[in-house]
Amino acid sequence: MLDVGASIPDFSLKASDGRVVTAESLRGQRYVLYFYPKDDTPGCTKEACGFRDQMPRFEGAKVPVFGVSADTDASHQKFAAKYQLNFPLLADPELTLLKALGVWVQKSMYGKTYMGVARATFVVDAEGRIEKVWAKVSPEGHAEEVLAYLGVKAGPAKTVEKQAPAANKAPAKKAASARKAAPAKTAAAAKKAPAKKAAAAGKTAAAKKARKSHPGKEGHGEEGRPGQQGAALSRPAAGPGARRFPSAASHARLPPALQGPPVNLIDRLKRFLAQSTPSGNPEDAVNRSELEQETKGPPNGVERRQSDRRCARDGTRALIIDDSATVTAALARMLLQNRYQLDTAADAETGLAKIAANPPDIIFLDIVLPGMNGFEALRRIRRDEATRAIPVIMMSGNEQATEQFYAQRIGADDFMKKPFSRFEVFARVEKLLDAEAVPRRPGAAA
Repeated sequence: MLDVGASIPDFSLKASDGRVVTAESLRGQRYVLYFYPKDDTPGCTKEACGFRDQMPRFEGAKVPVFGVSADTDASHQKFAAKYQLNFPLLADPELTLLKALGVWVQKSMYGKTYMGVARATFVVDAEGRIEKVWAKVSPEGHAEEVLAYLGVKAGPAKTVEKQAPAANKAPAKKAASARKAAPAKTAAAAKKAPAKKAAAAGKTAAAKKARKSHPGKEGHGEEGRPGQQGAALSRPAAGPGARRFPSAASHARLPPALQGPPVNLIDRLKRFLAQSTPSGNPEDAVNRSELEQETKGPPNGVERRQSDRRCARDGTRALIIDDSATVTAALARMLLQNRYQLDTAADAETGLAKIAANPPDIIFLDIVLPGMNGFEALRRIRRDEATRAIPVIMMSGNEQATEQFYAQRIGADDFMKKPFSRFEVFARVEKLLDAEAVPRRPGAAA
């Protein structure tokens, strides 16, 4: 890391306010460059809001402030809008200034090492030389610390951090009419309350009587779900040593006392799907699509899981890089049930660090991610000699085919459109298996 007295390296970076900021354009004035690891994370948000709240003092001292990270310009704009940041954020995804100043450093977490941005701050004088360095920064109160160095008294912090929704700004007339209408509505509701309570009590008594007359399907006195004529949505009692998902072979080896009907989760899932309504969110459709596929009858009388399908060998290491918890959970469940070793990452930077620390056998990579997108992550995987042979299946919920074409052009081995089924996942993996059932890129050396 550069120290006091060193000249600031030349740089030219895109700012979140649309400008291009260069070292030359800032010459002739003092300014602050503060470096942080990632947009919209707890510590970085606290530090950014601290500078935002003290910005009038920095402006009064005529010392502009610039936040710098490896995030993209789009990520910076979203972060700035969300927290109403009143100073520019400079995007350095190519790590030009980060490496030149020595703030792109090796870090460690849970025993694993990776590269990242050190939280550091520099005050640069009018001649372009570094006059002050904070090499290890604590996010809370750091803006006040910088102001104290500049000889400026800090002001109070704001209480609101996030951008207030526009819907909260109700006109004064509407608020007044709402206050006038409230007593009348309360009186009307009070008159209706006894009748509603009586009707509810009658319905409760009728429902209890109906449930007693329709015991659960298992015949153990469990109450059935109303409207299903007593069909129980219950968990059968499990005896000692019983398995939740016994296979046909293992079920046959159980003692005769335990060879009753196996636990049938699919029947319960069918009833759940029949009663629930899709949310309309394509990300949330993954679980529903996969469950609906499971509850359909087997094609041509052959159970799909028992059909001839080559599977990856046990212990195959897979990495899922996706910021959707729903998609990650659905895909992880499929892979774990097929005895994969699994790791996950919610953004490309974390995923690349995990790949460098422990290269997986196959990668499932989302295209739209916070910060670095999936395309840029794929480019970096293919540029690195140590990782370029790892097969990558990219994923997206985009309706257009342009993403699939571009992904395959820059080095993806396959592409899945969300929502996807279990069958599609393992059919695409099967195409990448070599003779020893190891996922491998076509043409890659063993």
